[in-house]
Amino acid sequence: MGKYKFTNEFEFQASPKILFEFISTPIGLTQWFCDKATFNASNAWNLVWDEVDHPVHLTHNKPQKLVRFQFDSADEEDQLDPAYLQFEIEKSELTRVAFLRVTDYSAMSNHQELEELWHGLIGNLKTVIREK
Repeated sequence: MGKYKFTNEFEFQASPKILFEFISTPIGLTQWFCDKATFNASNAWNLVWDEVDHPVHLTHNKPQKLVRFQFDSADEEDQLDPAYLQFEIEKSELTRVAFLRVTDYSAMSNHQELEELWHGLIGNLKTVIREK
């Protein structure tokens, strides 16, 4: 089964440093994205939703800019074309606004469902950041 690449950009009134903490740390991710997040020294992470473990590896990490989590799978096809989530931060020097670009590359191919899912998750993130 093929994968679908969903990308969307969201505007934030927050510094890239603050935003990066929420997309790159277990504590930050559990505040808006998943039920639980853990990691070990070899960049092996576990993200938990509804008591189901989802092992991932942090494959890209550019401080204050970008993180990419690649999902682990025993399926041979998925190993050749792995699913991933990427969060990339860009800041407009002109407007001083930060943008978070989300790329969700997965088997979920319904664009409308992905749009709703990510708008809900980003709404959670914006609420958490406002409360800080």
